[in-house]
Order: sequence, then structure tokens, then C-alpha cells
Amino acid sequence: MTRTLYLVRHGETLFNRQHRMQGWCDSPLTEKGIHQALIAKQELKRIPLVSAFSSTSERCIDTAKYIIGDRKIPLTTMKELKELYFGSWEGEQMEDIQAELEQCKGYSDFTSKGGENLQMLLERMNNAFQRIFQTTNEEDHILIVSHGAFWIRFLEHYLGLDSIKIRELSHVKNPMSNPVPNGYFAKVIYDEEKYSLAQFITAEAKPIEK
Repeated sequence: MTRTLYLVRHGETLFNRQHRMQGWCDSPLTEKGIHQALIAKQELKRIPLVSAFSSTSERCIDTAKYIIGDRKIPLTTMKELKELYFGSWEGEQMEDIQAELEQCKGYSDFTSKGGENLQMLLERMNNAFQRIFQTTNEEDHILIVSHGAFWIRFLEHYLGLDSIKIRELSHVKNPMSNPVPNGYFAKVIYDEEKYSLAQFITAEAKPIEK
């Protein structure tokens, strides 16, 4: 039951640039975010992608569409791939709630604000991948576009990577920045109900080939 997964975090958005909490709320891709999506398209252009799956958030759908371009790859949107829900903190400036934010059990429990906790996210995540594997075939190459916190928890839970290792792989040195870079960042093999990391793409900016 082997699948090759190409994991993508959506491109930079307006709220990312403004350092706002962005879970289930949404904002458009910036010019930089569009560029990151086009770089992901370039990185994946020789991959024989069979299908694509995206969070229902507009920033992920737009990123997926930029990556797919004119290729005949079906795109399925899934609520299960949405970002962790931050409840009443959605849209808030992170610097305004920094002290409280650091007390949310390692940024993993927002139920006190009407949001989700880690267990709720992992249940969604498990359901998402079960659906993906049920609707794809062995040896398929699959594009999956989701969010920063979603992918951090995936890397931690399924691949056993801690935040230090993720930053080492991504070269994101700013401790206040998300260690999972925007755009295409990892190639993962799913085989015999186990995930293994085949490649991690660095966060270095790249020019778009003409």
C-alpha cells in the first residue's frame, strides 16, 4: 500500500505577514506567497502527480491551483485538512496575546478559547489520511496542501521529529517563525501503514526558471 506524498504548506498570506493568528479564518496570498506556490510548482513539475488534496481554506486551494497549473490533476478539498482552530483568538495580533499564548500547553490546546486541542487535530488528521488512502491507488504520487501547525503536528506525531529537528531540516532559525516553510517542503513515503521522510526541502528562496 505504498504512496508517495508531497507535502505543501500554503504560500505566505496577508495575516502571516501581519503576524495574526490564522487557523480557520482566512486571508489572501501575498505576492511572496504566490511566488512560493510557483516555486513549489517548479519543484514538482517532473513528478507524475495523480491527484491533489487541499484544505478547504482559500489560501490552500489557491496554492494548490498554482502548483497544478494546466496539468490535468483532480483537486479534492477536505475540511479535515484545515488548520488548528484558535477559537476567539482567530485574527488576533500574536504580539497582543503572546504571554497567554505561551501558556496554551505548547501551542496545542485552545479549547479555553473555544478552539481545538491537539487530540482533536490528530483525529481530523487521521481521518484525512484514511480518506486519501481509500481514494488513491498503490504507487500513486499525491500532492497534499495544508497548514503550518497541521504539518508540524504531522511531523511530530507520524515521523517522530521534534521542533529542534524540524528547524534543523528547514533552516528556519527565527524561534518566532513557523519551522515549516511555506510552499513544498517534504516528500514522505507511506508504506505498510508507516510514514518515512524521503526528502525535506530547505526554506531558501529560489528563482523561478524561465
